[in-house]
Amino acid sequence: MIESRLYCGASSEIVSPSHTSSSAGAPGAVLERLGAEGVRRVYVDGGAVVSQVLSAGLLDELTVSILPVVLGAGIRLFQEAGPERWLTLASSRPFAGGMVQLRYLARR
Repeated sequence: MIESRLYCGASSEIVSPSHTSSSAGAPGAVLERLGAEGVRRVYVDGGAVVSQVLSAGLLDELTVSILPVVLGAGIRLFQEAGPERWLTLASSRPFAGGMVQLRYLARR
């Protein structure tokens, strides 16, 4: 079984499923610690946590899923995420239900 690593940007403790482990702390410190453990790919989810990773300049790849629903109002995709970042479209994948997934690579 592949072990999943869960990074939680929340201030409270979380309960991890048995096949995951969790880490909390500043994104750079968590990624450095995971890298020292041999982890090479990390999945980060949630607008607040993704915003922290963006602000720290640690984003290598970003996947955005677009659903065919217009809400009219809502929460921003990202919170304050530091300076402007340019991305390069690496792939797009349409799904039967109308969702489209866009995968971007960070420009360095």
